[in-house]
Amino acid sequence: MSKGTGDVAADSRDIARNNRDLRRLADGQIRHKIRRKRYGFMKVQLDAELVMTVRADCPMEDRLVVGGNDWGYLKVIQIKGGHFEGEKLRGRVVPGGADWNLGVGGDTEESVHSRTVFAKYLLQTDDGVYIAIENLGYKYVDQEKNTVIQTRPSFHAPRGKYEWLNYGVYVGSLSGSTVDGVRGVDIKIYKMM
Repeated sequence: MSKGTGDVAADSRDIARNNRDLRRLADGQIRHKIRRKRYGFMKVQLDAELVMTVRADCPMEDRLVVGGNDWGYLKVIQIKGGHFEGEKLRGRVVPGGADWNLGVGGDTEESVHSRTVFAKYLLQTDDGVYIAIENLGYKYVDQEKNTVIQTRPSFHAPRGKYEWLNYGVYVGSLSGSTVDGVRGVDIKIYKMM
């Protein structure tokens, strides 16, 4: 079943509004609007703590274009390393993960109107413990500026010192940058209180 153009436009506006609210939440502006039917908005105070910042190196030459079809435009962005740091942990990003970046609403890079990003990779702490991370995010495509992508990270940590990462609700903000000539992403991960 195909949607009418009015439904697609309404969906795009809903995605943009949700992304804008998540961006404010992930960037430390922890006031979030809850939509109530016909009665306006109710403001709720949410608290969060910064758990870690992650730098993942994703060189341009290591991006694989799968291409477009009826479901969108897929490219796979390989993660070649990096580092992370927080109050309770620090270490390196293990090479070998990837971000499966799906452009929705078109079958070419230029025609997509939103993106779904799904990255899966490993962190290794300074004391040798591996922690798996999955990071799902959404972005409304704005051709004029590079906006922050809002994400929902989740962790798989073994029993012990870092087991606390397995519990709770996490949000993140992801933005692209170039450091020492290497393209990559900078991610801030918060735990909701």
